[in-house]
Amino acid sequence: MTEMPSDCPLSTEPDSSPVVSRINVRFSPGGHRATCLATDDDGHAYVELWALDQDGPARLDRWPVTTAATATLAVPQDDGRVLLTSYQPDGQSFALLHEGRWTKLGVHLPVNLRLLPAPPAADLLAGCAVSSRPDGTTTLFRISAAEPWLEVVCTLPTTLSGGVVAGEDLLFTAIESGERTPVLIDPVSGRSVLPTESRSCSAVLAAGDVLLVAEGNRLGLALRDGCAPVWTVPEPGDLGGPATPVALDPTASLLALVVNRGARSGLVLLDIRDGSTREVDVPPCTLGSQAAWTEHGLWITASTPSRPEDFVWVPNPDTVHWSRAEGAWARGHTETFTGPAGPIEAVVHGPDWRTSDKVVIALHGGPADQWRFGFDRFFQSLVAAGVSVVALNQRGSTGYGAAHAHAINGDWGGPDLADVCEVAARVTAERGDAELPALYGVSYGAHLALLAAAAEPAAWSSCVAVAPFLSARGLYPETTDAVRAMIDRLGGQATEKDLSLLAREIRVPVLLAHGALDESIPVGQSRALADRIPDCTYYELPERGHFVLGDAAADPVASAVVAFVAEPRNSPTAVGKKNNDGGGHHGARTRRVAGASR
Repeated sequence: MTEMPSDCPLSTEPDSSPVVSRINVRFSPGGHRATCLATDDDGHAYVELWALDQDGPARLDRWPVTTAATATLAVPQDDGRVLLTSYQPDGQSFALLHEGRWTKLGVHLPVNLRLLPAPPAADLLAGCAVSSRPDGTTTLFRISAAEPWLEVVCTLPTTLSGGVVAGEDLLFTAIESGERTPVLIDPVSGRSVLPTESRSCSAVLAAGDVLLVAEGNRLGLALRDGCAPVWTVPEPGDLGGPATPVALDPTASLLALVVNRGARSGLVLLDIRDGSTREVDVPPCTLGSQAAWTEHGLWITASTPSRPEDFVWVPNPDTVHWSRAEGAWARGHTETFTGPAGPIEAVVHGPDWRTSDKVVIALHGGPADQWRFGFDRFFQSLVAAGVSVVALNQRGSTGYGAAHAHAINGDWGGPDLADVCEVAARVTAERGDAELPALYGVSYGAHLALLAAAAEPAAWSSCVAVAPFLSARGLYPETTDAVRAMIDRLGGQATEKDLSLLAREIRVPVLLAHGALDESIPVGQSRALADRIPDCTYYELPERGHFVLGDAAADPVASAVVAFVAEPRNSPTAVGKKNNDGGGHHGARTRRVAGASR
């Protein structure tokens, strides 16, 4: 093993630019350290190490990495060691931070190891990893600083999901023939124990020797050395939205629940003994799905439209501390619009859309997804260019109940398109003679934005579609198994809407952007659209995949989109006259541009 070799995914670039995103947050087994992958406003990625103690969250250090943040994961130990892995086509590399020095451990092929923490008492292991095989077996590995750095612990004839520290073991859910069973595995000896008798029970969380398990929709507690759940957790009643357990307190008497309430999150503490609940007064935000609870309080991450993902400390239910003061980013709020079948919530970024020079209606991907009340660097760039953003959670979006989410099943581009057009009409009416709204959509949202531009040609000033597709039927044979399963689940192939037939109805300038490496929606979908849309600027990015826009302020694709949206267009009267006269933009020439990649 060598120190900081040239192929280790760590670099020595400066770290002066502000952070605009934090992903892959992981807490140490005892909750006293945390790591994440941060991206700054220059597009660089970093591993950050945080201390979580009686003084609140504090960043100890950060190290630039040469790989993409989305392809890198760091897992901390309570003693300050950090295990790092980077997923690359030529191998999965591992490095260890110990006593202030990074050391490369080795490279593993194939690139299929899922990194996990190691129990603190597990013979000073650096971490663990699991690898699932197509035959349904899973191998658990232990990782150490000594040779051999990677050793097989055991192979089980089942699929293992999860993997959290529970005392001296790792707690998994074993999935075999559709049955789910919690299983504890000692990463030193390979000993495995089934802590419950139930064969329809999933592992969720652990606090020392107490395990939180789920039997269907009901939660229960089990002990590491028991054979059945020892306590059924009382149901908390209506919390205003679906709840996700994120942490048990050290005494295993309180359970922290993150509650999804539309675009915002709530934080509720459930008393496991009597089922009583207490709401934590967190500010309007989107909470993370990873948390830790120590003797010093509850630790979780959160984001707002004006605050990138940050660490939050809840020492008691009445007190909430952010790690630092809010920066100078533009603020946001939520608004509810009247739709054709009920209320529609939107996250509004920037100034009042009623009086701003320009407004864009933003449509999310999915379609089973939603805009959250969190930070978005691209939206910040639009606001800085004078554009208000109305990020709409039309029917088909998650977070608003089953009826809202399932309204478009078998009818893509039906109820959701009606919502988009209705909200646009209301926005236009309240803006008076100001410029018509623009459209912006990503993935399914790009498909929906183009449908809206074709359905109401005189309602828009321009349209941006990032990674769109022509139709669910046409996409189905070209996409991945995961996307095909989603199309089947949501009845996409029953939909009649097809942009190969409707694209020529679009009368406004359109910008298409698509990554040539996109597997979910192959780039041929945008190439076909670019040939059909009368006034189209097309950017094809040779080294990018489905996620085309970068987070950095200087990202060339994001900058091109912002400039396109912010460009002054015609007034509602002039645009309507041009379209009604049959002029439109049919004479414009489609341009194909090979965009730069960072």
